[in-house]
Formats: sequence, C-alpha cells, structure tokens
Amino acid sequence: MTSVVDNLVILTQQENAITEQELRSEALNGRYYSYERHKWQSMGWVEWLVRKFFVYFLDSVQTTCLRHSWKAIEKMPNIPIDIKNHIEDLFLDSLYHTNPRSSYSGVISRIFCRTHCENARINGLTINQIDIQQHSTDRSFGIFYNKELRYLVANSEYGRLDVYNPQNVKVSINDYDSLWNADGDRIGAIRLAVDYSRQHSCMKLYSGKDLLLAKIEENKEKISLVFREATTNRLLAVSNLVRSGSLINWTITLIDQDSLDQKKITPILLAWAILKYSQHYHFSNPDELKYVQNLPQVQIFHD
Repeated sequence: MTSVVDNLVILTQQENAITEQELRSEALNGRYYSYERHKWQSMGWVEWLVRKFFVYFLDSVQTTCLRHSWKAIEKMPNIPIDIKNHIEDLFLDSLYHTNPRSSYSGVISRIFCRTHCENARINGLTINQIDIQQHSTDRSFGIFYNKELRYLVANSEYGRLDVYNPQNVKVSINDYDSLWNADGDRIGAIRLAVDYSRQHSCMKLYSGKDLLLAKIEENKEKISLVFREATTNRLLAVSNLVRSGSLINWTITLIDQDSLDQKKITPILLAWAILKYSQHYHFSNPDELKYVQNLPQVQIFHD
C-alpha cells in the first residue's frame, strides 16, 4: 500500500517536472495548476463563458489560467526545474507590454528574484536586499538593508520626502525631482523617460552631477520596477511591491552589486526612486494616512 509520504514524494516529483510549455498548453484548454490540490483543474464553466464573451473587458481564459498556474508555482517549495532554468528569459519577456506574459509579470518577477537568491546561496554567495516598509499609522517608511534599519523616510507634504538616519538626524531631503544631502549637495535626480511601444522605461536615475546612472522600467501591473544599466541593459536591481491594505511594502533584490557599487547607486538612491514612483501610483489618500509633520516613527523589520 502506498504511504502518505510516498504520495507526497510523487506529487513533488510531478510538480518539479512542470514546464512553461505545459502551462501554456493546459491554459489553451481552460485548465490551470492548483497548488492546494496538487493537480490540474478546469476553470468553472460560468467564468469560462463570461471570459469568452467579454474578452475585450476581461482577461482571456488562457491569460487567467496562466496567472493561476504561475501563482501556484510561486507557492511551491521548489520551483520546477524547467522554469527555474529559464526564469530570467521569461522575466525579461514579461517586461514587454505587448507580450502576453506582461499580464502576470509581477508573479514572474517575484519568482525570478527568489530563484536568483537561491542560486546565489547554492554557490556560496550573498545577495543583498533592501526592504521599504510603511508604518501602519502614517505616511512614513523604514528602509532596511538586509533587515537592518538604515533610514527613516517621512512624507511631510505632497511631493516631499525627508530622509533620517536611525538616530532621527535628517540626512537628505527630496525637493521636486532632486535629492539633496544635509550639506546642501545634490546627490541624485530623477527624470521621466520616453514610453516605448514594446518596452516601458518610466524613469531615469541620474547622479547629482546629471550623469545617467540607470534607466528604470515598470511592468504592466505597475508592481515591479527594474533598474538596468542604460547602455548595456544589464540588470542591476529588481523591486517588487506587496500591498497590505493601503500600506506599501517594496522588496529590492540587488542583482549586480559590483555594477551598483561602481556607479555609486546607493541604497538610498534606489529606495528614493521607488518611493517617488509610488507617490504617483500607490500612496493612499492623505485623509486615510496623514502626512508626517514631525519626526518619522521608529520602525522594526517585519517579514
């Protein structure tokens, strides 16, 4: 008689063998993979009909099934080998807004970052990570480097971000599209970039002396930002947004630490660029969470 352990081993082996091609072929038949049930299942016929007849207003059956399958893969303790081996190409393809994968690029981005970190650990390397976590009661943020508090940011009025160190000493201030340090030196700038029909470069990050440091691309869902070297398109960092109600939490995975150091793209510049972007798309209404008129509240890292 087959034991429960044997069944779990079989299920794990089956899940580990899932391919991206299989995801697409099953989606064409209105089927998606369920991690909770560990099997392929069909979309309900009512939803199938609605999505078939209202395809111009809703995601198609195929896109919806693929999104469900990718979310199931994200929950797996081990990413399937075929997907793991091709995740960077799948991720880069999903950044093109005309690619069907762009409709669920956020989950692909998170799987890419997870796989990148897992591969680094296997090779004995350390991947640095920056987390931006919003305080639960106001418009202030903690910036953590490898889970250690580095900066506190206060959104004191519309378009303004004041940056403090953990000792509540102001170290920089955002004025319009520039970042200035406490000595009055300009240390960074952001400019809107051109929108391309195939790939979207939403911002460009500059040094205080207007040297181009990186271009920043958004995904279609506006929940992932990708920092790339401007001339070679080399991946520098990838950030992913997780919402908790109206609160904003970003995780930034540093992909190419050497290039970031060489270009002097510091954690504060990365975090500042992301918060500037979130001001336009993610910040809650001031009536819900008030501006911070005094010092930001001390933050503790939370998983």
